[in-house]
Amino acid sequence: MTKSTSKFEIGQVWTCRSLSPDREHKAHIISIDEFSDDNIIGIVVISEGSADSPFMPFSLEAFSASAIELIDCGRGSDCFKDGYMYWKELYIAGEAGVYDISVDEVLSLDS
Repeated sequence: MTKSTSKFEIGQVWTCRSLSPDREHKAHIISIDEFSDDNIIGIVVISEGSADSPFMPFSLEAFSASAIELIDCGRGSDCFKDGYMYWKELYIAGEAGVYDISVDEVLSLDS
């Protein structure tokens, strides 16, 4: 079931904590799901001068710890619907998970 969880809403854009002072992350909320034992916020990271990230699901706790400031509301999210629906189908089947670390840590995994 998709719903609003705490202060977060679909379409919002938040700045997120970064360990590097020269790097800023902006997270666009694409989905909010409440399952029996998990609240999950799906985001896309907006990058200046490059393509946005793919859909990334985070636990409510991990995203809450990452989010700093609400900077925009009401952004559309239809272009990420396919990635979200693919993840959700796999999650319900027990074949996909969520990140329980910060947005910055996830983005640093490839570094």
